[in-house]
Amino acid sequence: MPFKNRYAPGSPIVLAPWIFIIIVAIFAYYAINRIDRQTFRDVNENSQEYISASGLKQCFDAIPANSPLTADNVKSCFQSAKSTSQVFDETVKPRIEELKWLLTIIATIGGFFAIAQGAATWFSAQVYTKQAEEGLKAISDVHDAIKARYPLFDHVEAMRKDVIVALNNVFTSASKAPDSWAGNTEALDWKDNLFRKLGVEARQRLLSVESFASIDLDPSFASDDYADILRKFSLFYRAKFLYEDRVGQGSFGDLERAEAYLIFASRKKADFTIKNDLGSLYGTVYASVIKDNPSNKDDANFYLHQAETAFRESLIIEPNQQRAHYSLAVIAGAHRKRYEDAISELQMALKSTVWQREPSDYMKSMMFYNMACYHSQLLQRNWDTKTPVTSDQAKTVVEFLEKAADLSSVRRDIIDTDFNELRGDFTGLLKIADPGLQTRLANIRIALEKKVAQLKSVDRNANTPADLTVSQAITRAIRLIRTAFRKHKA
Repeated sequence: MPFKNRYAPGSPIVLAPWIFIIIVAIFAYYAINRIDRQTFRDVNENSQEYISASGLKQCFDAIPANSPLTADNVKSCFQSAKSTSQVFDETVKPRIEELKWLLTIIATIGGFFAIAQGAATWFSAQVYTKQAEEGLKAISDVHDAIKARYPLFDHVEAMRKDVIVALNNVFTSASKAPDSWAGNTEALDWKDNLFRKLGVEARQRLLSVESFASIDLDPSFASDDYADILRKFSLFYRAKFLYEDRVGQGSFGDLERAEAYLIFASRKKADFTIKNDLGSLYGTVYASVIKDNPSNKDDANFYLHQAETAFRESLIIEPNQQRAHYSLAVIAGAHRKRYEDAISELQMALKSTVWQREPSDYMKSMMFYNMACYHSQLLQRNWDTKTPVTSDQAKTVVEFLEKAADLSSVRRDIIDTDFNELRGDFTGLLKIADPGLQTRLANIRIALEKKVAQLKSVDRNANTPADLTVSQAITRAIRLIRTAFRKHKA
């Protein structure tokens, strides 16, 4: 295992004292020479002239008191009082020479002191270098010995990195905000079969690593990275539960592990999107409780309340988002049958422009679709049972369905449920609608199904580089740079 030696002979930490000594010596030499040139001049160099105070006084005293003082008198007195600097220089020069010699000695002593300090630092650096090299070699030997004796640890770490890459690939392909700068968990639809998309080999490797040393026991990550990895492992366990619940019986232990990882992640990083994931997970737990034991109202209400609390806490941290309002609308409408409250939450959601940190046409289309569902339920609840519902009465339902069809797609299974099954949001409306409204709803259903087919066709060719827009290409480049920078730091 290579280690970088900061105390090598040619390293900056060893060369720095010598560079400092050279700089100090140059400045000291320059300063002494400048002082010498400007202050300590030779006797005959630029010799100075002086005015004798006593001579000047005698000259002024000799002028008669009654005579006016003229410029010629003053000039004459200054000329007669002028004397050379020879006497002054002969008196002061020895003292100046002594001062010059004293300053030279002080500068020399300072230089020797700096050199001694540099030498001591250099020798200390050599000692530290040797000690550091010995210590690093010992650490390296221990590391190599552990790898040789317990190769499984190193193999497990490599496997964990591989499965994290596999998870990222699945989330990236499933995200409804493709090439998102905000991350590949920005907009996921839990009706997508993410667990199956991961592949049996990758998911079993992840479970093997987790059974050996779960991610919550690993302290080697930075807080932000750790929170992100914990979130993704939580999403994995939730996807595992949903998949197994479809094909057989899901394990409640997977949901609890997913919950624990998200709680742990929220402690590592204050992020409103983690609160949203936690609220969504509680919604899954609630649905599981209702499905397996409808009479267990106590546990079901507990988890539904937990979901609402998590979404409201998310809104306190970040009010400008759609996801928390959308999720609260689903709880109010689909689970509590409070359609007016659900519509109010969706209206607040549509005032924002981002799903969490970035726009998602798919999620906005779902908001339009759900708004139509809740208005349809209100129409059915308030129907007078005498006259069929007209297109004008269902104007809001039709408008929101058309917006959903124009913007993006709605899952085919959702469309089939709402238009065909007894519990569907539009099935009851079709039964009480007049022929005109029935025709409009049928046409909208065709448009929704066409949009699903179009987007599936686009998705099949989405990996072609020529299909990328400039914005998508820039976003993808930024994500690659960030990934490379993180790997470099690691």
